[in-house]
Amino acid sequence: MKIKNAVVIVICIIFVITITASASKIFASNSDTQDMQVQIESNSQKIEIEDIIKDNIKTQEVKELVTENRKIDFKTTYQENENLPKDEQQIVQEGIYGNKIVTVVKTYERVQGRQTFKEENILNTTVTKNPVEQIIEVGTSEILGKFRVHLGDTMYTIADIPLRDAANQNANIICTIGKYLDVKIIGVEGNYIHVQYLENIGYVDSNMLVSEFTNPEYVQKCIMQKTLNEVNFDMDVSKPSGLTLEQFKQILSNNPKDINKIFENNAQVFYYVEQKYNINGLLLAAMGIHESAWGTSKISKDKQNLFGYGAYDHDAYNSAFTFNGYQEGIETVARALAKNYLNPPGTIIYGGETATGQYYNGTTIKSINIRYATDENWANAVFNIMEGLYGKLQQ
Repeated sequence: MKIKNAVVIVICIIFVITITASASKIFASNSDTQDMQVQIESNSQKIEIEDIIKDNIKTQEVKELVTENRKIDFKTTYQENENLPKDEQQIVQEGIYGNKIVTVVKTYERVQGRQTFKEENILNTTVTKNPVEQIIEVGTSEILGKFRVHLGDTMYTIADIPLRDAANQNANIICTIGKYLDVKIIGVEGNYIHVQYLENIGYVDSNMLVSEFTNPEYVQKCIMQKTLNEVNFDMDVSKPSGLTLEQFKQILSNNPKDINKIFENNAQVFYYVEQKYNINGLLLAAMGIHESAWGTSKISKDKQNLFGYGAYDHDAYNSAFTFNGYQEGIETVARALAKNYLNPPGTIIYGGETATGQYYNGTTIKSINIRYATDENWANAVFNIMEGLYGKLQQ
């Protein structure tokens, strides 16, 4: 490199000296032509030989031979998926960078003490790890996109609708799905959605369904409807109803027969004893309504005892317990049901207390009737009231 730079410098010096020496020369035309003098125009700026030399000395190239690891980019492939909402993307295979070892000559340019990269020349490449392609699926389903749902999600019926064995309106009906009930999405075929309802699998018209995204209120409507569907004479009352405090207030408020608003004012109490003793709170309310005639009986008014608890047929008024408020009576009866009637012996109830199961015959209203009331029609009467209370959820 030093030899190369020295040669360049010598050539530059010779060139400059030649130009300077000939600056005053006169060139004549051919003798056969008219005498003519041509004078070469001198440079307007003085040429500084030293500057040229210095510039050439300050500029030089540096080469470096290196071996290094480098990433190999992966490619991305997009695939259409008719079972994804339109335009939604889902990575089904993550891309992974590969690796290679390269031997390369890198050239740097050093100008006035500063070195900058100029170029490189790859001499050898060895791939040590191949990249893995990234695969992204892009949804094309207009229906799933409209409802913002995916396979496996839940949708809700807006009316009683048929579940068919094929995706057309003339297909055989497998069963009828009631209003406000939920179905699980399996797939999409045309304008029909492939769904599972209980143990049944079939197709329903997408126009008869809504989602939580389009109609969020249907989630609670579904819960209420399923609760109502489970209300029957043989229902298990040894577990909570699953209703919210607001629903208890809705059910026990604005009942014309509750003239003293005893049940309306104690809606929260019925709700909390349900949680505390793990029994159906509306069963307790129905029992209290039946035994006290909506809180109008003498025992309920004088003794704050809605259930006639402790009363014997031969002297009901005097034998009935007296409570310090309706809440105490409600909790006492709830505890008695959980401890003696609705749980087998040894069952742990509230506070770590153990059930005696002394009068346990099952977990239905009818099973309570066997040892709780002498009136054989007691269970039917209580269930009819209980069914009416549940019915208020639809109002």
